[in-house]
Amino acid sequence: MDKKICAAAYHNKPPDDNWDLSDLKLYHAMRLLYAEYRAGLVDKDQARREREQLAAAWRREKTE
Repeated sequence: MDKKICAAAYHNKPPDDNWDLSDLKLYHAMRLLYAEYRAGLVDKDQARREREQLAAAWRREKTE
């Protein structure tokens, strides 16, 4: 998974203009996941599983 995308999502920074649709989808999904984790809506294990699922989906899209 792209660390720049995750870092921007974690710090709630705006996405880069040069990111493609796959990157933007990952960014928005990760930003939501981080927000849900901080709010206590998901626990650490669930957040880790969802992050792994997002990473796998992002990698699949990038190779298609």
